Amino acid sequence: MYNWEILQDEGFRKRVGVKLEVYDEAFLVKITSRHSDTLHPIFWKPENPLQAVKAAAPVIYVLVHPRHWQINRKVNLANDVCRLVEGVRYSLQ
Repeated sequence: MYNWEILQDEGFRKRVGVKLEVYDEAFLVKITSRHSDTLHPIFWKPENPLQAVKAAAPVIYVLVHPRHWQINRKVNLANDVCRLVEGVRYSLQ
């Protein structure tokens, strides 16, 4: 399940106070250049965001994932366990 799936429920969004999510059409239509980091050796998809800066793109969206930049096994393991516990709790509700 993706985070935006649960946010399709307007009642849920209102209850938890979500006014805008990055996959909302109202947000996406403003973006002129979108970039996401990825793992070595590519680093960026579809290209380095500096290309968009050099091209003077009006709205540049850069999505970064800290895990792609530095390995911290202890922190990553703790985060994974926390996400697992949260997922199990949610599925049992």
